[in-house]
Amino acid sequence: MHRYRAAFASSAVIATIFATACLVICPGPEATDAEAQQVSAFATEQSDSKSPQIPILVYHRFGPVAADSMTVTDAVFESQLRYIRENGYRFAPLRSVVEYVMRNGPPPPPHSVVITADDGHRSVYTDMLPLVKRDRIPVTLFIYPSAISNASYAMTWEQLAQLKATGLFTIESHTYWQVPFAYRR
Repeated sequence: MHRYRAAFASSAVIATIFATACLVICPGPEATDAEAQQVSAFATEQSDSKSPQIPILVYHRFGPVAADSMTVTDAVFESQLRYIRENGYRFAPLRSVVEYVMRNGPPPPPHSVVITADDGHRSVYTDMLPLVKRDRIPVTLFIYPSAISNASYAMTWEQLAQLKATGLFTIESHTYWQVPFAYRR
């Protein structure tokens, strides 16, 4: 029972940090190096700050074409990663930022950037995985456990286990389930 409380508390801390302590940038399907330059400008602006502020790039879906407003093309994602690397930024696991904020760890390296992906879309496995695996980039996933192995868009539990086995992916709960936007008032 305590293990589950600790996991829930950890997710709550991450959500709080995610919502209040960090800049969240959500690149859209038409994103270019301009968005990465915004990350650069923000990080440079914060370099004199006593407390590091880490840009968090939030993704949802990937694909060869932008199927909707939540999809980032594989080519754009790859160019964003390249820009970040070539301009002196380091990818940091979200966990290390959380530990620092909670005063349980050292500060992240200067010019750190965090990568997250929401919802557990299968394109994280098919499209994102090869790129982050190639470059050894840590990623935190926020999944809907109710969707995994059930929803047509979602990864399977086996695919999530394979992501975790790479040592690059941390898996957290987004929430158990989300009401589709079409049904919200």
